[in-house]
Amino acid sequence: MPEHCPRCGFKFERAPGHYVGAIGVSTVVTFGLILTTLLVGVLVTYPDVPFFPIAGATVAVAIVVPIAIHPTTRLSWVALDLVLDPLRDGEAPGLGVSGVEPAKSPTQPS
Repeated sequence: MPEHCPRCGFKFERAPGHYVGAIGVSTVVTFGLILTTLLVGVLVTYPDVPFFPIAGATVAVAIVVPIAIHPTTRLSWVALDLVLDPLRDGEAPGLGVSGVEPAKSPTQPS
């Protein structure tokens, strides 16, 4: 992920440690899917629960899911942060002084 938005210049990491929240979201999602994998595996195979297939599936989820969702959680965390703490003047130099890009009509030349 680039450090700044290529369009407006917004710095994605607004403060040191900003992405700790994204790591937290990733952890919660991963643990939820691990729990789901375990529960579904046990419920589907009950009463003869095979340990190794369920453990293998659970380990696979624990390894693959954080890698697969990392870019999405980082982007989602930035979006949530912008909803909770809107842009301040100067944070996105390409958008102008007010932080809001003026709307352009389709007939206006660029």
